Amino acid sequence: MTVAEGRVTPERFEAAIAELKRRVASPRAGLYGPGSVTWQVNRESLVFLGAGRATLLQLAHPAVAQAIADHSRVTRDPLGRFRRTFAQVFPMVFGSLDEAVTAARSLYRVHSRIGGRLPDGTPYAATDIEALVWVWATLTDTARLVYERTVRPLTAAELAAYYEEGRLSMLLLGVFPDELPGSWAEFSAYFADRAARLAVIPVARRLADELFSFSPVLRPVLARYLRFSAALLPEPVARGFGYPQDPAYADRVFGVARRLRTIFPPVVRYLPPYLEAEARLRGRTVGPLVRGLKLLWVGS
Repeated sequence: MTVAEGRVTPERFEAAIAELKRRVASPRAGLYGPGSVTWQVNRESLVFLGAGRATLLQLAHPAVAQAIADHSRVTRDPLGRFRRTFAQVFPMVFGSLDEAVTAARSLYRVHSRIGGRLPDGTPYAATDIEALVWVWATLTDTARLVYERTVRPLTAAELAAYYEEGRLSMLLLGVFPDELPGSWAEFSAYFADRAARLAVIPVARRLADELFSFSPVLRPVLARYLRFSAALLPEPVARGFGYPQDPAYADRVFGVARRLRTIFPPVVRYLPPYLEAEARLRGRTVGPLVRGLKLLWVGS
């Protein structure tokens, strides 16, 4: 299927936020809460093994790549960009409704200032609905893939719930659920079709090269991480970047990750924002170790 086109105007954004507020059953728990599949999947620290895959999938979209090249410092400060991004994303996933909406408004203000033109003259904006949906799709599919490879496969019912929860979250970006694929099967078909039609432009290849070699000290590790990430890409996207694929290498990495997860204590296995959210709903606060780990993740 094709997703909605156009841009998220201020009026559309406010209408989506109003719709979200009508749909959320427990504002204190936020969009999801402890019983959700979204929390079950996204609480896992190992899900971030998929960050490279998601980044490459996003860069494969010409408008996303050009916007990053024109408006972002990510290649000069990848860690800072990571922290700033997830300082906004984590409240949307694990925060109360008020915290999620506050983060969404902040993100919309940033997006509304970003625009320009592709090399062929086509205009782009960070509020383009089609590009927003693709970025969401890369995160949704990647988190699911890595969870299933490091924890366990989701059941059909869990997968359906995970997808429905994800559709709800797009209201935070000004996109309505009925503008998205209607089921996981439809989403999977959309994802495969869109991935096959992406045209990796030169600036995307340059950004990818810089991101996976930004530190001379870390370059050997980053090269291995690129090898792993490329193995997880849809074949047309890997081909567009010119990356060979080594599924056996990815299998070995996932095998190590599964073994590590069995020995990680919960404070390491689960993300600090998830542990904070759990504590908040129990009327408690987290200890200094969780607060310290959160500093490492988001810098605050």
